[in-house]
Amino acid sequence: MDTETTQQWYDFNAKKYAKNIEDKISMPQIKAFAKLLPKKGKVLDAGCAAGRDVELLTKEDLIVTGIDLSNNLLKIARKKYPTYTFVHGNFLNLPFPGGSFDGLWSHKSLGHLENKNQVEKSVSEFSRVLKINGWIHFFVKAQMDENKTAVKKDAFSGHERYFRYYTKSEVEELLRKNNFKIKSMKQLPETDFLLDGRPGEDVIIALAQKK
Repeated sequence: MDTETTQQWYDFNAKKYAKNIEDKISMPQIKAFAKLLPKKGKVLDAGCAAGRDVELLTKEDLIVTGIDLSNNLLKIARKKYPTYTFVHGNFLNLPFPGGSFDGLWSHKSLGHLENKNQVEKSVSEFSRVLKINGWIHFFVKAQMDENKTAVKKDAFSGHERYFRYYTKSEVEELLRKNNFKIKSMKQLPETDFLLDGRPGEDVIIALAQKK
């Protein structure tokens, strides 16, 4: 299984997925991120899915653009939030000029990339479209054993998805080599973060500022 197959999963299961995540809100992280940004600051939600976090970030007095690879999730987002901006695009070549945004929200969005080159290119693009002194929220699944990737069956669809995992040292290196200064980074069990989180799995959450 690869990224393309996983993307097809999101298109096929868009309605179920959107409904399943609509109440899995990350308000402590959204509040912490928004507090760092200027009022009416421009934010890119990289991997916006059906627009849940675009709405939440907009309510924090930010101007938010959502981008995603799934056309079907974007259709749902545009129907549900017709006044917001949603763009179809790829992290490897973001369709925005350099320095377009005050903040970038990357919440689980790097979980399905196939290889290290794609990861590094994506984070490089995140840095490129951010203004100097702009902020990134970086959220990924933590690597718990020797396995860098895994294919796991989703509980609500019964279908499989491909996942990529990260270590704290890897996240630190990715951010620092792309001109970010890390303000905070922590690893915690997913069950502490989500009521239906997977037991035995951790997440890594970082806030960093572009230098």
